[in-house]
Amino acid sequence: MEGYRYPVSALRGNYLRAGTGMVFSGLFLYGASSVPVVFVIVASIFLLFAGYGIKTWSQHMTVIHLDQDGLRIFGLRRRHISWDDLTGTKLRFFTVKRDRDAGWMELTLLTAANKFKIESDLKGFNDIAAAVAQAIEAKGIVIDETSVENFNSLGITTNSPGLPEAVKRLDKIKPLQDGY
Repeated sequence: MEGYRYPVSALRGNYLRAGTGMVFSGLFLYGASSVPVVFVIVASIFLLFAGYGIKTWSQHMTVIHLDQDGLRIFGLRRRHISWDDLTGTKLRFFTVKRDRDAGWMELTLLTAANKFKIESDLKGFNDIAAAVAQAIEAKGIVIDETSVENFNSLGITTNSPGLPEAVKRLDKIKPLQDGY
């Protein structure tokens, strides 16, 4: 059983953004205490940055163990995602530049009860993605075309034909009856 976690270097920027946002909004919060409307707006912004900091800290504390039965996640909440419980997955690529040169991936694991997201900053992300691809292959789960392309970009081949978005939309269209 291997354990993977988010490296501090990958989270440092998130901590910095959360801390900076909390400091500046906290200063404005102190100054806006006499104007209730401004106070509520700035307090909301402060809470937004605080939530982002807590999310980052949660990622920092998370350790994911990969074994033949599934994933065991240890962090603020302990979870177990069994390969048998897997009902689907999505692998998405996000970029901040138009040339799609730099960015990150997000692997979403779907079960009947919930979903769990893993970002590509996690050490061992490719190992987990390969294990997920193997699990969906074994279960015969069809994943969407975008996920198939993203798995291929990681060097992980899937036999899933992908489910084009157009086919999903066509399935919802009812054929016309004679006489309208």
